[in-house]
Amino acid sequence: MSVWQDWVIGLASLFPQNRQNSYATATVMEILRCLLFYALRFEFGGWRVWIDTLAILHSRIAFEEFRRANQQVISPL
Repeated sequence: MSVWQDWVIGLASLFPQNRQNSYATATVMEILRCLLFYALRFEFGGWRVWIDTLAILHSRIAFEEFRRANQQVISPL
């Protein structure tokens, strides 16, 4: 899926490890909030943009959690 939300979410660290990553993630989410507000308020079918964003965010977080869980299982071997 090549949509702008995927690119913007890719700039954030979904599980920040330090203060800088946390600040960058907060900034990216603020930008995303502004863009989604514009889409919902002014674009025809803006609700679809919101749904796409939720789906992309869910898939990225779920994949990262899956990757981390499998990495912990494989590491001791």
